[in-house]
Amino acid sequence: MTISLLNSIKAKLLSLFMVIAVAALPVCAQKISTVAGGIQDLNGKSATAISTSDPKAVAVDISGNAYFSVYNWAVGAQIYKLGSDGIVTRIAGNGNGNSGDGGQATSAKFGQIAGMTFDSTGNLYIADEDNCVVREISNGVITTVAGNSICGSTTGSSAITSELDEPHGLAVDSSGNIYIADQGNCAIRKVSNGAITTVAGTGDCSVYVNGSTPTTTWLDGPEGVALYGSDLYIADTWNAVIRKLDLSANTITIVAGGGTGGYSSASGPATSASLSYPAYVSVDSTGNLYFTEFGYHDIRKVDTTGTISTVAGTGSKGYTGDGSAATAATLYEPQGIALDSTGNLYIADEYNYVIRKISSGVISTVAGNHHFSYSGDGGLATSAQLEGAMGIALDGSGNRYIADTYNCVIRKINASTGIISTVAGTGVCGYSGDGSALTTKLDDPYDVAVDNSGNLYIADNNNSLIRKVDASGTLTTVAGVAGSNNGLNYPSSVAVDGSGNVYIADSGNALIRKLDTSGNLTIAAGGGSNDYSVNGVAAISAALVNPVGVAVDSSGNLFITDAGGHPVVREVILVSSDANYGKITTVAGGGSSATASGALDFEFLEPAGVYVDASGSIFISDANASQVFKVSGSSFTSPASGTIAAVAGNGTYGYSGDGGPATSAQLDGPIFIFGDGDGNLLIPDAENSAIRSVAGVVAVPRQSQLSTTSLNFDTQLINSGAKATKTITVTNPGTQPLTVSSVVVNDIYTASGVAPTDFTESDTCIGTTVTAASSCTISVTFAASAAKQESTTLTITSNATSSPQTVSLSGAGITFSAPGAATGGSTSSTITSGGTTTYALQLTATGGSSTSDSLTFALSCSGAPTGATCTLPASATATPGTPATFTVTVATTKASTSAGRSGTLASLRNSFPGGMGLALIPFGAMGLGLARKRRKLAGILLLALLAVVISTTGCGSSNSKTSSTGTTTGTTAGTYTLAVKAVSGSVSQTTNLTLIVQ
Repeated sequence: MTISLLNSIKAKLLSLFMVIAVAALPVCAQKISTVAGGIQDLNGKSATAISTSDPKAVAVDISGNAYFSVYNWAVGAQIYKLGSDGIVTRIAGNGNGNSGDGGQATSAKFGQIAGMTFDSTGNLYIADEDNCVVREISNGVITTVAGNSICGSTTGSSAITSELDEPHGLAVDSSGNIYIADQGNCAIRKVSNGAITTVAGTGDCSVYVNGSTPTTTWLDGPEGVALYGSDLYIADTWNAVIRKLDLSANTITIVAGGGTGGYSSASGPATSASLSYPAYVSVDSTGNLYFTEFGYHDIRKVDTTGTISTVAGTGSKGYTGDGSAATAATLYEPQGIALDSTGNLYIADEYNYVIRKISSGVISTVAGNHHFSYSGDGGLATSAQLEGAMGIALDGSGNRYIADTYNCVIRKINASTGIISTVAGTGVCGYSGDGSALTTKLDDPYDVAVDNSGNLYIADNNNSLIRKVDASGTLTTVAGVAGSNNGLNYPSSVAVDGSGNVYIADSGNALIRKLDTSGNLTIAAGGGSNDYSVNGVAAISAALVNPVGVAVDSSGNLFITDAGGHPVVREVILVSSDANYGKITTVAGGGSSATASGALDFEFLEPAGVYVDASGSIFISDANASQVFKVSGSSFTSPASGTIAAVAGNGTYGYSGDGGPATSAQLDGPIFIFGDGDGNLLIPDAENSAIRSVAGVVAVPRQSQLSTTSLNFDTQLINSGAKATKTITVTNPGTQPLTVSSVVVNDIYTASGVAPTDFTESDTCIGTTVTAASSCTISVTFAASAAKQESTTLTITSNATSSPQTVSLSGAGITFSAPGAATGGSTSSTITSGGTTTYALQLTATGGSSTSDSLTFALSCSGAPTGATCTLPASATATPGTPATFTVTVATTKASTSAGRSGTLASLRNSFPGGMGLALIPFGAMGLGLARKRRKLAGILLLALLAVVISTTGCGSSNSKTSSTGTTTGTTAGTYTLAVKAVSGSVSQTTNLTLIVQ
């Protein structure tokens, strides 16, 4: 690669091992934590679901249980026991380092473990290669039994005061003597009763030379040892032979290798075979010798007759064959091996990152998922394994996207649940064109960015492309040409402005590119001749050397980390209204002191990531210094006013400090940093394969979060007095105070003729400072005054960056008319007395918010004449546009007259109401009496008069017509008015029906 930053991360330049004495004081003691990746305890997890990074050593205990080691820089070395149920248990290791003696092995720190073995009593011995010691675990407690943690060749008074140099394979005899393949010293060492001696090798490394005795024989990088009786087998790795040291006779011979023939899997004399880097050895119960040959990616066997054969591998590297014959499988630089009592062979298949097992000639994977450090999808991000994560970005919902660089995937951490998942890439590095993001290969994606629409942009470094993943999960190439550096050359970083323009650190071309929303790719900075010391010139006339990181601030201005030459951070003004539009200046770096407090006086080692917070402070990660800095008080026109201080990292690389002050923690290769909405600075700690978070150092924009963006009110009946109130909560989720200046219901009713007071608001927000994590409320009341749908917006204006915010308001009024005649019907009807008639009526509802709104009415009828009934349904329901029809039925009874007397008396009777005719009889009798006494003629006349009166007196009801023939009953002829009433809620409507009876 052409980019020095990338080389530094992968190759670990010497500068990473230097202590950077930075005197710039930290701004404060914010705490640091790991939010994804980092040290992972795989305890209790499925062996095949985890990544077994760099497994090098395996061992089998006296009960037949298998153990293996894993290692990476962040985790250090850990040792796991493989259970018969496929679950692993951590028995040793908790971070990178060299500590823990006298305590529990699970709390100890290790470097790379190159060899392990058990003694006959179950104690485990560990060759800690990086720390140049051999350690023992007995009853869970760890101690050092050889080496003094100084890598060298000096022999002290005892094993623990002597120096070892990269110890590898181990063997322990029945007396407890420990044999060590002291690879760096090219010797085999023996520890007996605390004393150390050399039993083979001269202590000098050389090419293949046989001596007359074991200690005069030159070994070269021996890696493995194994005991069978008094014979110690030695893998003399760089001499490409297997030797046998007869401890009883003190003789050494070659038992395999040394021949001139090339690789062959066929059987033949072992001493005639040509070997390629034999590494680790093991011997079964009958004396057959097995060894790994990482140069040929296989496992070889030498039987008791001296015949060599291949038991696993084809001679080519790969990862195939599980479930089939081991001789047809492919391995990738196998290292440690161990045999159990039943002859099963366990293999540390190092660069396939798995532990494999051969049983009855069939090979299988028993631990590891074939990735160095890639697991955890579907679980918490804090339990996930990452590899070389370099970039991070957030979407509008706070979800975090990680460029999990060396796994060649993009991971997502859900903001609500903390669950991690893969959203792009397959886990296999390469290029496979565009398509579904989860089936398309990426190759070392370095950085990610998210636009306002949620589109994800990826700097696909090794493919020299910018890729885009849209909301549907489709991945497309938006810049660069696949398989070519035509256009882009190892782009390392991406950033997106508020308008959707994408800025690209085109590192290999020493340019900053702009990809606009129309897909046009132009140069935004670089390509000129003016170096970092020439300021205020056009950005495209500036010379960039190694632009690595790029960021855009909230105003749209561009910031660039240039790691080449004199490492600096530069700013380009991209606000068109600014007088310095299009110009570039240096805002930090370019100085000569790593202890300077002035931003322009400071000397960076290799600035990588840059981020600008809401207050304009500039955060810069320095990959080689393993620190993150903050520049305050700098501006384009006065960068000399800027001051710089460390906010994370203590200047030494490592992985430590979680839970403590960020400036006391160790980082290793921090890259493309980013700030979240809670004020946390997120640091992709690349070489630690972790995402670290420093709380409270980033000024976030003032934020206003609404509980809802729409209020929909139920439809109200006009003139019923109905109204409803709903509430909006305004919360400040940020760290800066929020001030609401106005809350306004927008008046858009004029055209519709609806009263502007139908929606009203009251609030506790205006004039109140809403502090972090606090809230205020807005109450909106709706009282419909018209039968129609109404809508408007509520506008909330504040000092938040999202201001103004709007809430849509909607509601509707509904009413109904008095019952009217249905189609073809009438409100008047003429019938003959005794007949029945019907009225087809309908009720019409008007307004409402949709056709699903309805009104239900209670129906009644009054005013029917005597002898008539009025019948109708008890209720009816109408929706706007669909009237409710119903029928009113009126039934009359036929009018009739009763039979009566004729003549004068009848007429007289009918002339008086009630029984008046009878009341006159006594007077008639009196008259008759008088007639007798006086004049007979006068009495006769009086009786005649009485008869006339009785004949004219009626005996029917008061409203019946009189007749000389009788009384009339039922519905008599006439015109009548009936009232039909419809009631909904508190509102009623009445219509009159006319009934004519003939």
